Amino acid sequence: MLKILKIKENEYRNIYVISDIHAHGNLLENLLKKIKYSKEDLFIVLGDSCDRGNELEKTYEILFKLKKESNLIHLLGNHEKMLEDYYMGINTKTYLMKENGGNGTKIILEDNEELKDNILDFIYEMPHIIESENYIFVHAGIDKKLSLENQNEKYILWTRDRFWLDKSSKNNKIIVFGHRIQEYGNIKVDNFYNYIGMDCGTYKFNRLGCYELKSKKIYMSEENI
Repeated sequence: MLKILKIKENEYRNIYVISDIHAHGNLLENLLKKIKYSKEDLFIVLGDSCDRGNELEKTYEILFKLKKESNLIHLLGNHEKMLEDYYMGINTKTYLMKENGGNGTKIILEDNEELKDNILDFIYEMPHIIESENYIFVHAGIDKKLSLENQNEKYILWTRDRFWLDKSSKNNKIIVFGHRIQEYGNIKVDNFYNYIGMDCGTYKFNRLGCYELKSKKIYMSEENI
C-alpha cells in the first residue's frame, strides 16, 4: 500500500524542494549555506539521496541534522527502494549494476553498521507521495488517469513517461518531481503543463538545485569537475 502524506502549506514559512542528491554531500552543504532556514520551514526531498556519489556519510549526516533542526520530509525514490530491497534479498543484482551505483553504497555500509541501520529506518518511514492544497510531490511521476491512492509503486518511482502531457485529469495541482534530469541541469518550471522538474543531474552536471515554492526562488549549488 502506498504511503500518502497530506500537508498544509500555510503551516510553514517556506517550503524548499530538493531532489536526487545522489550522495553529493558537498553540493548539499553548499546549497544549505545559501538558504537561511529555520524551524518554521519545510524541506521536501523527492528521493534518491543515495548511490552514484562519493559522499554518502556526509549526505546523511546533513539530512539527519536537517531533520532535527527543521522539518524534513524525504520521499521514497527508486534508489532508496533498491537499497531497501537489496538488504531484504530482493533484486540484488539490479542494485549492484554499475549504472545504478549501489556497489559504492554497499561497500560503505558494510563498514558502518550504525549508518546502515539508520538509513534503512529512515527509508522505512518515507512516504511515496505528498499532497498539499496546490501541489503533488512524487519521485518520478504519476499516472494522471488514476487517483493518488491507486497509483502503481513501480510507476511513481521509475517512470520516464511524459505524464504531464495527459490533460485528461481533472486534478490541476502542480506536480513536483525528480528522477528525470532536466535540460542542462536546470530546474524546469512549466506553467502550461503544471509541473516542476527538479532533477539537476548531480552525478552528471555536478549541480544541485532547490526551489522555494512560496517565493518561487531557485537556489543552485555547483562544483567544478
